[in-house]
Amino acid sequence: MIASEIAAPLQDAVGDGGLYSMWAGLFLLVICMVWTVILKGKTWREHAEKVETASRTKGASMALSLHAPLRRPLPAAAPCAS
Repeated sequence: MIASEIAAPLQDAVGDGGLYSMWAGLFLLVICMVWTVILKGKTWREHAEKVETASRTKGASMALSLHAPLRRPLPAAAPCAS
């Protein structure tokens, strides 16, 4: 019911072609997101399992960062200036 309250004025404002173009754009965005998960999901899952295993075995302070890439080591910390 709420969708019809939104869709009717929107269709009147942008027309049939505009509304179908918006739906196509939304569909294309969703398809791209699904393909991204299909292509990178295995790597993401392996990395998450690696981080979880590291946090269980070495403690939370020694866990790998979720934002660190898998193939590059973490950068060395800069020395503190005293």
